[in-house]
Order: sequence, then structure tokens, then C-alpha cells
Amino acid sequence: MPDPPEDVHDAIIRFNRQYNPTITAKFLTFNDNELHIQFTGPLSSVVGISDYFEDFIIELDSCAPISLTLKDYKQEGNIAYHVRYNVTYRSGTCTCGK
Repeated sequence: MPDPPEDVHDAIIRFNRQYNPTITAKFLTFNDNELHIQFTGPLSSVVGISDYFEDFIIELDSCAPISLTLKDYKQEGNIAYHVRYNVTYRSGTCTCGK
């Protein structure tokens, strides 16, 4: 399994700074076609949970050589969601100031 781009980890850090303690993202796995992230927090009271999964895409979008689309997600107990994203590779420069 290939290592995820460093930008994925950076996006997780930025996402967590913005949304913690409501929701926290954690890297699970990455391959050429999919990225798996676990989101945890007091999610039973969160309305519009998929909006957070989309916000992670936005967080990564400007700073990585990959683009994500939400593939699916599965609730794991009362405090976690396992989210799968489709990965596509792109060329170009980032716009995040790196």
C-alpha cells in the first residue's frame, strides 16, 4: 500500500484544528484509488454529518495532488464513521500558500 501524500496528513491536522471537539478525523488507509478516514466525536447529536465529510474534501482540495469524491460512509457505534473517498490524481499547483 502506498503512503498517502503528506498533504493528506496536513489536511487532517487543519480539519481537526477547525472542528475538534465536535468531530475529529483520523487517517486509516490509502491506496491508489481510495482514502479511508475515521471521523469520531459526539456524532449522535450532529445534524448533517456528511457535511463534515465534504468539508474534509474542501480542506484537502487546494493543497494536494489528489482530488477526493465521497464514495460512502458507515456508522461504527455511536461515536465513529468510517468514510471512503475515491481518489483521482491531478497536476497543477496548490493554492494553499505552500
